[in-house]
Amino acid sequence: MKWHELFVYGTLKKNEKYHSEMGPSTFLGHALLSGPYEMYLHPEGQYPLVIHSKNSGISSIYGDLWRVQEPWLFKRLDPFENVPVEYKRERVLIHKLEGHETDVDIEAFIYLYQPPIDKKRMTRILSGRFSEPGPV
Repeated sequence: MKWHELFVYGTLKKNEKYHSEMGPSTFLGHALLSGPYEMYLHPEGQYPLVIHSKNSGISSIYGDLWRVQEPWLFKRLDPFENVPVEYKRERVLIHKLEGHETDVDIEAFIYLYQPPIDKKRMTRILSGRFSEPGPV
């Protein structure tokens, strides 16, 4: 069976609302996405979205790194994330924050929000950390 690494930053993280959707996956540790990305709180729900932003400087998005079975990723998580309508699954370079004596960068999938957004209607999560419930 084929496995893939997946970086999650919102309600799929450990101890979050929809973590059970991760199913038969293996937690690899906490991780960080650095680059031209921005995190916002979705205006119609209490969940975050991350976009690739060409006009943004380098920012950090914190989350969990998981190893996911290929059928589960494509048949369960993609529909849960509404791929390809609301999100797209893309490969990015993730920095693993624990479990190694040296810095380790790992290629992993991430779900990036893709429809046009109205930043005036959204709250930017400047810390790059989503926690539910609670302030951003």
